[in-house]
Amino acid sequence: MTTTMLGQQVAIQAVPVQWTWDYGDGSEPLSNPYPGGPQVEFNQETTTSHIYGDTGQYAVGLTTSYRGQFSVNDGPWIAIPGTAEVPSEPVTADIWRSTSKNVAEDCHENPEGWACGNPFVEE
Repeated sequence: MTTTMLGQQVAIQAVPVQWTWDYGDGSEPLSNPYPGGPQVEFNQETTTSHIYGDTGQYAVGLTTSYRGQFSVNDGPWIAIPGTAEVPSEPVTADIWRSTSKNVAEDCHENPEGWACGNPFVEE
């Protein structure tokens, strides 16, 4: 942002320096100097990965910490002491658990084997 103050051109900028994730499950928040981003491969751990112990809905929040600096009349940038913490609105994460099974049954030999038979639920 650039503005004029007391006849001087003043530029002010806020630089994000830390991201703190609250996963909403009572675990310690995770502070990180990296914001996270798109995942290139599925199911790969990232700097913002988290493992939930239980299924359910969790309010996940993020607080971004900014450091400020200013410049007067295009001079050098001067740091503003301290940081400003800006929380985002939490979003709800639905956490599910699934079970995978390797199937070695031959349904022709054992029609009662796991995953053999009618895939439709009959009422």
